[in-house]
Amino acid sequence: MYSLSTSQLTFAFGDHRAGDGVSLSVPEGGIYGFLGPNGAGKTTTIRLLLGLLPPQSGHISLFGQPLQADPLAAYGRIGALIEMPSLYNPLSGRANLEITRRLYGAPRSRIDQVLALVDMAHAADKRVKQYSLGMKQRLGLANALLNDPDMLILDEPTNGLDPSGIRDIRDLLIRINREEGKTIFISSHLLAEMNKLATHVGIINQGRLIFEGTLDQLHSQSGNHVLIETENATEAKLALEQHAFTVSHCNGHHLHVPVENKDQVAHVNQALVTKGLPVYSLRMQQDDLEDVFLSLTQ
Repeated sequence: MYSLSTSQLTFAFGDHRAGDGVSLSVPEGGIYGFLGPNGAGKTTTIRLLLGLLPPQSGHISLFGQPLQADPLAAYGRIGALIEMPSLYNPLSGRANLEITRRLYGAPRSRIDQVLALVDMAHAADKRVKQYSLGMKQRLGLANALLNDPDMLILDEPTNGLDPSGIRDIRDLLIRINREEGKTIFISSHLLAEMNKLATHVGIINQGRLIFEGTLDQLHSQSGNHVLIETENATEAKLALEQHAFTVSHCNGHHLHVPVENKDQVAHVNQALVTKGLPVYSLRMQQDDLEDVFLSLTQ
């Protein structure tokens, strides 16, 4: 069963399509990493999912039911954190949660439960203006958990955090997923972080979903490439393209050329030498997840 699915979801700002036929399938109980470069359409898609923007076409289903059937009931099962949490800085963390608790009609005991869940009980009575960015993100997550949702939708929750803060949020989300059974949909441009966190991924670029599947399926798209150092990468790129090679990256003195075997590496070297282009170094490497991501989005 899918906690969230969409079909051909579309939204445009004038001539710019921020969502172009996006069809997502978020499995129940998983951590779904929604990946893409900055400006790819991640935040717009999330705003469509949460009803903050009206889709111009397409359909959204939550927990197996069309959203329009009962949107209030569906959204009552979701907790969300979009970009930076909206908090009242002069108030304490507990007072901030109390405001949201009253809106939800949740029991008072839920505040202490969520504070313990996000490891913020020790700072509950401090004013939010005294919080670090990481503490504010944790309080934002506590806010999103107050209604005991079945699914969390998070938009770049580690933005601006240092490596220690990113690790802490990652560990927290894994614990919430495993111990509390929450489905988590999380957008990010940090591929390495999603590799440690997500069970499934969707990659969006220029408003279009260009990959969806498990991390293993994404890894399976990796291949080999040869990394070349030469005097003039632009001239080397032209020479290789004349011999029907594809250059995936070209920067200064370095090129990446996808290859299938060692024989192709030899042909790459021969093509450059024949053109009188010096080859300073040439080595074959297996693509990592970043290479796969870049090849999909570029």
